[in-house]
Amino acid sequence: MNPTIFHWRSLNTRITLFTLAIFLISIWSLALYASQVLRQDMERILGDQQAAAVSLLAREVNHELSYRMRVLGLIAGKISPAMLGNATALQAFLEEHPLLQDLFNAGVIAFRLDGTVLAWVPLSSERIAVHELDIDTVTVALREGKSTIGRPVMGKKLQAVFHMTVPIGDQQGKVIGALAGVVDLGLPNSVDQITQSHYGKTGGYVLVAPQYRLIITATDKSRVMATLPAPGINPTIDRFIEGFEGPVVYVGATGVELLTSAKRIPVAGWDMLAILPTAEAFAPIHAMQQHVLLTTVGLTLLVGFLIWWMLQRQLSPLLAAARKLASASDAKDRLQPLPIFREDEIGQLIGGFNHLLAILAEREDALQQSEAFKNAILNSIPAEIAVLDRDGMIVMVNQPWICFALENSIEDGKPAPRTGVGVNYLSVCQASMDSPSQDAAIAAYHGIRAVLDGSLPSFTLEYRCDTPEQRQWFSMVVSPLTPVGQGAVVSHTNINERKQAEVALREKEEFFRLIAENLQGFVAVLDVDGRRLYNSPSYARLFGERDISGTSSFADIHPADRERVRMAFRDTVATGIGQHLEFRILMADGGIRLMESRAGVIRGKDGRTKCVVVVSHDVTERKENEEKIHRLAFYDALTQLPNRLTLNDRLRQAMATNKRSGYHGALMFLDLDNFKPVNDTYGHEVGDLLLIEVADRLKTCIRAMDTVARFGGDEFVVMLSDLHADEAGSIAHARIVAEKIRLILSEPYRLTVKHEGKADTTIEHRCTASIGIALFRDHEASRDDILKWADTAMYQAKEAGGNRIRFFDAQSS
Repeated sequence: MNPTIFHWRSLNTRITLFTLAIFLISIWSLALYASQVLRQDMERILGDQQAAAVSLLAREVNHELSYRMRVLGLIAGKISPAMLGNATALQAFLEEHPLLQDLFNAGVIAFRLDGTVLAWVPLSSERIAVHELDIDTVTVALREGKSTIGRPVMGKKLQAVFHMTVPIGDQQGKVIGALAGVVDLGLPNSVDQITQSHYGKTGGYVLVAPQYRLIITATDKSRVMATLPAPGINPTIDRFIEGFEGPVVYVGATGVELLTSAKRIPVAGWDMLAILPTAEAFAPIHAMQQHVLLTTVGLTLLVGFLIWWMLQRQLSPLLAAARKLASASDAKDRLQPLPIFREDEIGQLIGGFNHLLAILAEREDALQQSEAFKNAILNSIPAEIAVLDRDGMIVMVNQPWICFALENSIEDGKPAPRTGVGVNYLSVCQASMDSPSQDAAIAAYHGIRAVLDGSLPSFTLEYRCDTPEQRQWFSMVVSPLTPVGQGAVVSHTNINERKQAEVALREKEEFFRLIAENLQGFVAVLDVDGRRLYNSPSYARLFGERDISGTSSFADIHPADRERVRMAFRDTVATGIGQHLEFRILMADGGIRLMESRAGVIRGKDGRTKCVVVVSHDVTERKENEEKIHRLAFYDALTQLPNRLTLNDRLRQAMATNKRSGYHGALMFLDLDNFKPVNDTYGHEVGDLLLIEVADRLKTCIRAMDTVARFGGDEFVVMLSDLHADEAGSIAHARIVAEKIRLILSEPYRLTVKHEGKADTTIEHRCTASIGIALFRDHEASRDDILKWADTAMYQAKEAGGNRIRFFDAQSS
């Protein structure tokens, strides 16, 4: 055997070790994965079996406890108030029911309403002290009338004792006492028998009262009445206490890993747990893992030997070819084809190598063609391009560079000096440092040098190169040849059109700024999120000298209008359609102004909204003037009551509403009886004060749905709508309101007249009113007819002496 086969540089050794490593990783990963999956499946199956077993036991315990509770309730239902008053009779009654002694092996106790013991059976049993019982649950039964199961306590036989309590009620359902049954798990009983059996060989069952964190009973009797760890010490136990039912694997307090399942017992709120050490549960898996380990080791040794033997045999032609290539590489002659020993993959590899030797010449021709193709591409680019070596020497230029040198030459037909191949471009930049464009020449020299040295990834410069005929702008871009340090590519591009466009854009921006800054309105440019990009100087009138650039345009909008404006702005951004809005803004001084705005969008190249231009105007004064005009048109200027025009409109609406609903309406015509002497004696100023006071009093006499209007002079109209469907009820309602008006208007008037520079004068005057009332509903009368009816009734009240109420009677008229 050749010892060099095991050298690490040997391909055979590396392939053998690599293949063996793959095999080892695969088979060990498979073994570990299979054992892990098997353990998970076994854990799931055993957990399901354990959960089913503990659910069955929990149902049995729940059935036993429920049955005892029902029997105790039936016995309590037969106890009468008379028995509770006779302890001997109650004792005898309880002793007549031997079933109680079978179900409650520690006795049955009867309590009075005050909690004292009245009877206890059997008398011969070893009694448990009452103070040992959970007296709070007895109190719940007595006070709230609820059946309860008390907290387990430690009995005299070092076993758990618990009791069930049911209320005793009279025929009316009132609690008059309680009956408790006590179960001692230290004595023979069906509940404890359930937990005495083992689960598996080393497992068992545990009955837990989670509300007290207490073990009631368990297969391991040493754990009876043991207290569970405090909250936070064992998270798994805390999960069971909170109602988790498993199954789950965790490490117990003794350090043993356990498979545990739980099931809640509804009637008592207890948990039945089944516990099995995982050492017993997963013993078959551990045995199988040992077998898999031994099998894996054997397969590893066998496969390693087979791989080494196979590779040594299969790679021998490849090793022979490698030795021949190593000897041929030292010779200067052209490589000859290598011999092929077998027509397998290695033979195909050697044949492929022989084919590569045949196409080397073709590759050289292709390289020349590629060079020509590259030159064609460079010449087709409109930019002037020169390729520099690492020292800055021009090694190649494209056709636009040559044309530019010819066009800018002093001599016709000859290129400009120092522009061709073989010229050091850095020296050209140095020579231009004394020219008017020296700043650009200096920047170009240092930029090109930095790219050649590798200290800059690239360099860009915009510079002027004027001719006597025109001003020209160029952009120079210097990019390194890869790898870095091999040279650079310098390209010059004429950017006259772009510069002209930039100048035009600046002029337009200045034009826009001049317009915006001289407008009376407010101009803002916002981004798509509503942040301010530009604000016209006029915004200082609203927000003072505060810098609002970059802030949200919604922050200064009145909170009641903010969301509406925000939604409209989003619609404008999404659709590109501006909207016309009115909204309120909060000024720097705390004032509120009403704004009217229109928006338009500016789109980007992709057609999406780039920003939004909003032009706003302050329309506060205009809206206030419109409101004043509206008040003058529809309301009385003196009393601020609706005028005739508004009254006619509301009367028309009331007539239409009453016609649909079938309800009556009433129109009252009021005329002041003693108004003229006020004007004659004190003047019209006092008369106006009286009319204002009359209007204020009238408004206090009607509902919000009714109307008070000034008809003219000292005449007022009150309209009541939606009174009653029947006429009599409507008349009664209208009379009540009219009487209320008559009384309040007849009260004295104290009118204060203010004199500039003098003391105020107070005038007291009495004035009454004559009131005429006309009902209307679904008849064909017009508004003028109804007003005439009420006016006629008012004059009837005047003729009767004034300060009267009269209803219009169509028959008498």
